[in-house]
Amino acid sequence: MDEIRRRDEEVFRRQFLSPGRVVVMALMVCLAALTLTAHNPVAGFMGIITGAAVIGAIASAASREAKEKRFHSQRLRQQWALCEERVKRFHDAAGALRKRGLVDFQELPVTVEKLSKEIYIALRKADLIQEEVVQSEGSLRVPNVQMPTGMPDAQSQELYRLADRNIAEYQQHWKSVVSGIQRTEAQSVVFVTTLDALRIRMLNYRLAGRSPEVENREFLGVITEAKMQFAAIDKALDELEMTPYPQTVTFLPPIPTAVVEEHPEGRQ
Repeated sequence: MDEIRRRDEEVFRRQFLSPGRVVVMALMVCLAALTLTAHNPVAGFMGIITGAAVIGAIASAASREAKEKRFHSQRLRQQWALCEERVKRFHDAAGALRKRGLVDFQELPVTVEKLSKEIYIALRKADLIQEEVVQSEGSLRVPNVQMPTGMPDAQSQELYRLADRNIAEYQQHWKSVVSGIQRTEAQSVVFVTTLDALRIRMLNYRLAGRSPEVENREFLGVITEAKMQFAAIDKALDELEMTPYPQTVTFLPPIPTAVVEEHPEGRQ
């Protein structure tokens, strides 16, 4: 959180103290000073009020612009914009259903808001780490090291083998960093698509003309299913501290292929 706050403050200062705005604020300060030296209390008061209003408007505009530039990565910023849009759409859909008085429905918007904040923090951390990787590694490409054929010198052969091990270690650490960023982005996609699926089913519930008893049971089942998915995302976000990344991921083992050997003595 400290890194995110420092980044936000840095972006705001850069926007607020841009050359054009500094000139305007300096002119406002000079105007206020001139009105104060004019021995006219009303003019001095109006000058101070005008200057404060202009500086306040500049600060507000800088804050809006800084909010749009907090992310280094355009892709991650767009992913968060999708999350914000889906949360707004969810609340609009929930508002249309609130008057139905569904049991336990009031808890779901709270869960959505909580998860959206955690998704935002995870995306911001991923963005900061990705920027550090870009600054450190840039567009470097790992050299393709191949030992020349027929090299008789044993020391040279061992050096090539050492270089090959270094490349393997580099690629392993690179994949560890990138996979953590990709998992964060994937979690935000799950969040968006879960809200999409829930919202359209909410719309179907609201528009369908079926028996209320059947509707309530089905919809409460949908809410339970959505909460389970949100709980899975929540748990994954708790485990995802960008440094260090989670060490293990569970994979389904491949299905073994049955191999039938045909022996000569078994032939007819």
